[in-house]
Amino acid sequence: MKAPHDSTIHYTEASFIEITKAEYDIFIAAIHNNEDIDNIIDDDEPEEPEEEIIDPIEQETIEYIRSSKLKEMSNECKKSIENGFSIILSDGGTHHFSLTTQD
Repeated sequence: MKAPHDSTIHYTEASFIEITKAEYDIFIAAIHNNEDIDNIIDDDEPEEPEEEIIDPIEQETIEYIRSSKLKEMSNECKKSIENGFSIILSDGGTHHFSLTTQD
């Protein structure tokens, strides 16, 4: 008598990680040299961020926009302070308090 055919298929798990060109070159060299490739890339090490290179003209534009926005925010803040605020106090009345930028 024949044993029943086992139709269960077992797959090996695989996970993929993104590697850089330099890491790829290291893998290829290790494979060609018959070296163990299991521990070539250490996942625990944080990847160093690439330094962002900004065009000097763009940098000037960024600095101009930054200083303009800071000036705009400062003016809005000053205006809000000088406009003051209204509050209802315990006597039930609404009172307005004006401030100066020195306050």
